[in-house]
Amino acid sequence: MGKEQKSLWTTFLFKHRENESTPPPKEDDYKVEQVLPATLLSSKEMLENSLGKPDDLFFRFVEPPALKRKFMICAIEGLIDQKELSLHVVEPLQVSREKLDESEDILEALGEKIISVSNYKKIDTIDEAKNQLLDGNSLLFAEGLSSALVIFNHEYEHRTVNEPITEQVIRGPIEGFVESLQVNRALLRKHIKDERLRLDGMRLGRRSRSNVVVAYIDGIANKPRVDAVKEDLASLDIDIVHDVAELSILLQKRSANIFPLSMTSERTDKVTAALMEGRIAVFLENSPAAMVVPALFIDFWRTPEDYYSSPVIATFYRFIRMIFGNHLTMMLPALYVAFTSFPTGIIGSQLIMNMASSREGIAFPPVIEVLIMLILLDIILEASQRLPRLVGGATTIVGGLILGQAAVQAKLASNIMVIVVAVTAITNLTVSNLAMLPAMRLLKYYFVLWASFFGVAGIVFAATTVLAYVGSLKSYGIPYLSQMSAIHLRDIFDTIYVLSPKMRTHRPRTLKTIDGQRWDSKTMKYNEDSLDDV
Repeated sequence: MGKEQKSLWTTFLFKHRENESTPPPKEDDYKVEQVLPATLLSSKEMLENSLGKPDDLFFRFVEPPALKRKFMICAIEGLIDQKELSLHVVEPLQVSREKLDESEDILEALGEKIISVSNYKKIDTIDEAKNQLLDGNSLLFAEGLSSALVIFNHEYEHRTVNEPITEQVIRGPIEGFVESLQVNRALLRKHIKDERLRLDGMRLGRRSRSNVVVAYIDGIANKPRVDAVKEDLASLDIDIVHDVAELSILLQKRSANIFPLSMTSERTDKVTAALMEGRIAVFLENSPAAMVVPALFIDFWRTPEDYYSSPVIATFYRFIRMIFGNHLTMMLPALYVAFTSFPTGIIGSQLIMNMASSREGIAFPPVIEVLIMLILLDIILEASQRLPRLVGGATTIVGGLILGQAAVQAKLASNIMVIVVAVTAITNLTVSNLAMLPAMRLLKYYFVLWASFFGVAGIVFAATTVLAYVGSLKSYGIPYLSQMSAIHLRDIFDTIYVLSPKMRTHRPRTLKTIDGQRWDSKTMKYNEDSLDDV
């Protein structure tokens, strides 16, 4: 009986592994290119059957007397500009007195002589016709011809260009990307009027067939890196990708990595500046942001406002964000646990006595006290993100005040612990890109765990392991900490210190761009009589 059970389990496991290792066949492997029929009714029936006879699919038949031929117009309601279709296609066909020669291409002649549309092309397969309809274009069929004319008149409802939602703009252009890929391309063209700006298009999603644009500057961006990004996108065999944030996770080689290896942004100035540095931006249809690669650790602590201010002032605030904001977020709760569980003379005897007196009557050990308060903090932060905007901020403030005061009165936490949690909540928000925030919030638990066992030595060990792990990460071949540990002094200075425009004459050498020079400062001449104080 035991051998039979073992053989059954072995058979089940091997079959399970075999099913996992064998990918399902793609639908495209069984598709045969089917040519459009020459009759209008057959084309109509074939399109209806292939799309499932939807209610929003409409057909219109037109038979102009002068052309002596019957035509059919097909489109999907809500995806096209019906006014343009009626004005520039239907009416010209109805009133046309142009006679077409049967020896010439009828559809091409229609596009050149009769209908007044700027963009069209001819197709001859049912798959192409179906895909063009789903893309929001119109089709024009002619009786007796096994082909159709695609009229590019798609029109989707989208938000107007407005201030970015997820990124606060203090200085700089107050315009952000929207869900329309056409508008986002125009915004890039508006900011970068360079003929070497490349906007390479492709499709992504087995079911959604979403349009994707890979943007880069030819002659600046590293060509093998551009090819690697395109290959990674083409290798994704998935039904649908909703947002570039989801796309960035799919492109990560390490599924358990908590640090973002690509940067998402809605700001036009931030993305165009990244393109000028030799980076690559990926835009996805229906996503209001761009994914920028490669992204290094230092990039999540920079803001565009750094370069709109005096270098001295910008350096001061960047130093606060990186040193105080970053380290206090991760280590302040752990330091509280270390100093209360393992008293040391580093912080002074008076502060140790104050911390001990504030914990009188607390029923929990320091690590449990910290974990309770940190979990409550994360619950409040999560609630504020999920609630409507009008009540989210008020809930965070009221909830924090009430819970903090109640925890102190109930002897669940000390006064100093409430201060630690409040400072941690504030320093959480100093990160300039929200993609890094979840990693910072998670790491504070890691530091608290080691501090509860080994005190300050545990914090040092935790910091060493985190630094070693981050140092092993790469973003499209570029080490994550490369700009902070580069051999080029200019790249190192541009991490904490904000270089003046006169010193930022070259692009970061760690990105290995083709053209490394931004501008030649020697060509700038000053009128010393009128600019004495500059």
